[in-house]
Amino acid sequence: MAWVCQTAQAWLAAPGRVVVGFPQAKKNPAGRYARWVRLILLGLVGLGVLWGAASSFAADVPGFPQTPRRSLADLLEAADEPSTPTARASLPPQPDVQKALQLLEEVYKEDMAAAKTAEKKRALAGRLLADAQEAQNPAEQVALLQAARQWAVQAADVGFALRCVDALAERFQVDPLAIKTETLEALSKSGIGASPLDVAEAAEPLVEEALEQDKYDLAVRLSRLALAAARKTKNAELQKRLTAQNKQVEQAAKVYQKIQAALDTLRQNPKDPEANLLVGRYWCFEKGRWDQGLPHLAQGSDESLRQLASDDLAKPTETAKQVALAEAWYQRAQQEKESSAKSAMQGRAAYWYEQALPNLTGLDKIKAQRRIEEATAAGQNTSPPPPTPRHYLDPQNRKNIAVLWWSGGWRGDGSKFLQIEKHPDGGYRLVASPEAEWVVLIFPKIPLTGGRLKLSYTLEKGRCDLNVRSLQVESFPPYITFPEGNHTLEAWLEDKQMCALLDGQPVRWRRDDPRHYLHYNLSLERGTVVTIHQLEFVPEK
Repeated sequence: MAWVCQTAQAWLAAPGRVVVGFPQAKKNPAGRYARWVRLILLGLVGLGVLWGAASSFAADVPGFPQTPRRSLADLLEAADEPSTPTARASLPPQPDVQKALQLLEEVYKEDMAAAKTAEKKRALAGRLLADAQEAQNPAEQVALLQAARQWAVQAADVGFALRCVDALAERFQVDPLAIKTETLEALSKSGIGASPLDVAEAAEPLVEEALEQDKYDLAVRLSRLALAAARKTKNAELQKRLTAQNKQVEQAAKVYQKIQAALDTLRQNPKDPEANLLVGRYWCFEKGRWDQGLPHLAQGSDESLRQLASDDLAKPTETAKQVALAEAWYQRAQQEKESSAKSAMQGRAAYWYEQALPNLTGLDKIKAQRRIEEATAAGQNTSPPPPTPRHYLDPQNRKNIAVLWWSGGWRGDGSKFLQIEKHPDGGYRLVASPEAEWVVLIFPKIPLTGGRLKLSYTLEKGRCDLNVRSLQVESFPPYITFPEGNHTLEAWLEDKQMCALLDGQPVRWRRDDPRHYLHYNLSLERGTVVTIHQLEFVPEK
C-alpha cells in the first residue's frame, strides 16, 4: 500500500499535471477528463492490490479454507476410492462393558420404556448408533453398539441390525461374520416379525463370504437359515437358488471335515502320502490355491500327480519345458473322473501354455491357443450357473451404487438425503429429502450395451428421471421423466443411440447427447416418493 500511495503522489505531482478541483484545471478541459480517467484507473489498481493482500491474508489464516469447486467426476472418483483401513482396537474387558451397559440402561431408561412400536424401536436403535459414533470410551462404544443392534433386531430391521455389526467391526477386533450369523438367527425367531425375504437375501452373500474364509460351520448355519427363510416367501427363483446353494455348502462342509482330519494327520506325520494327496487335491483343484497345494501333491501317493507337481514347482523358464509341462497337465486331465479336478488341471495346462505362447510359432502356437480356449470353455461349463438377475438396490449390490446430492452444484455424498424402505413385493421405496434439490443414484456397474436395463416403478409424488451420464461432461444429461403411477421402462444403447420403451411403447430421450453415454442414473427431485419394484440388467441371449 505504501508503494501505491507513493506512486499516486508522484504521478499527480508530476510537471504538467494539475489536480482536479484547482482553478488552473479550467484552462484545459481535455486534460481534466484525462486526469479523471487516470485517477479512476489508479483507484482500480489500488483496489486490486488490496484484494490480493486480503486473499493472501485469508489463505494464511485458519478459517479461510481454499476449497476448489469439485466436478461430478471428482466426486464419483472419491466415492469409488476404498477407504483407508484404520487400526482396530482390542475389545475392552468384559467387566468394563458390563458396567457401561448398566449405565446405558439408566441413561436411556425412559426411551427404552417408550419404545413399544417397531418404529420407536428403530428410532432408539438409530440414536444409540449415533451416540456410539460420538463416544470416546471404548467400553461405552461397545455397549452402545451392542444395544443398537439388539434394538434393531427388536424392530425387525435386518439391514440396520447388520449395519450395527459393521460399525462394531470397524472399530474393534471382532468376527463380523459370526456376529452377523447370530444376528440373523435372532431375527429369524418367531415373534420378531422380520421379513423372511430380507433375512434370506441378507444371508445369501454371507454364505459365499464364509466359504471364501473356510468358515464352513458358519456357512452351513447361514445356508440353512437362508433356505428356511426363502421357503416362507413366494419367491420361487430365490428358493431354487438357495436350495442349490445349500446343497453345495453341505457337500463342501463334508469334504472340509475330511481335509481337517488329513491336516491333523500331517501335523503328526508331515510326509504321510495319503493325507498329502487329499490336502493337495483340495487346495489345487477345489480352492485354486496352487502355491499352497502343489507341495502336498509333490509328496502325495498319486505318482503322476507327484511328478507333475514336482515339475510345476521347478517353475521352468525354457519354452520347450513349459510346453511339455502344459501338455502333461492336459493329458492328466483326460484321465480325471471328477469334473472340478479335470477343469482345474486343464486350467493349469492353459497357464503353462500361456507362459510359452509368446515364443511359439506355426502349428505349435495354434495348438496352444486351442488348448487355452478348450480350458476356458471347460471352466465355464463346470462353473455354477449365474444367479438370476437381481434388484440393483439389494444389499449385495449397494456397494456398486454412488449416491450424490445437488443443490446449486454437486455437494458430495447424498446418502443422508435418501431413505430406502423394503417393499412387500421385494422392491424398494425411495424417499428423497426436501432438504436436497436433487438426490442422484449412479449405477456405474450397469452397462449400456449387451442387454437392457429393465425397471418397473410406482411414482407416488414428485419427479424422478432416468438419465445416462458421463463423468467427463458437465452439461445436462439425456433423460426420461417418469409419468406418475405404475409403469415399466426398458432402456438400452443400440446403433450408437439410446433407446427406450415405456409400457412397451417407444419413448424418446430428451436432450439426447452421445457424449453422456456412460452410466445410468436415477435422479429424484426433493420430496419425491417412488417405489422401484424391479431394477435389473438383463443380458442379451
